[in-house]
Amino acid sequence: MTDNIELQVATLSERAKTVANEGNTTEAIDLYREVARALVKEKRLSDLVMVLANLAKVDETNTKAYLAQSTWLTMALGMPFQGLVTLFVALFRTLPPDSHLVPLIGTTIVYCCSEYEEDSPQLEKYRELGMSILQVAASTQGIEEIEAFKAWFADRQLDDAEYFLPELMEQLENLVGDTWLFDRTILDK
Repeated sequence: MTDNIELQVATLSERAKTVANEGNTTEAIDLYREVARALVKEKRLSDLVMVLANLAKVDETNTKAYLAQSTWLTMALGMPFQGLVTLFVALFRTLPPDSHLVPLIGTTIVYCCSEYEEDSPQLEKYRELGMSILQVAASTQGIEEIEAFKAWFADRQLDDAEYFLPELMEQLENLVGDTWLFDRTILDK
């Protein structure tokens, strides 16, 4: 990214934040969208994640779609786990407990924790968070007992990453619908 574009993006981002804090959401949304277009043009997709998250805070009518895009992009780019968990929690809070995404979010958090070689207190906290989200999803189905939970978990193929990870991405895509701010094929280029 050239210095001129870098400065333009930084200036627009700061202006968007300022007008959002002043309560002018329409202008903030327009500015953040302009920043998003510039980042996509320059293929700075990891920076786009934060802009989408900011849009989710400002544009309450499209919060879920922006969070879904940001989460999808974070997953597709293989960005750091802590940021992904933050996005998952924000998205989870916007969803009804019986949403198809809820168990996918919970199991993906648990799965990502298991991918690390070492244990840490933070990973254990995330693992517990993932299990809590799974319990919310199961309880909406009337599942309270451990054996019923295990059967539900297996029946939904939540123990198979080759199933649940593509399903998660598909459900995120469905949530976004036709409101994508970037062409997903840019990742293929």
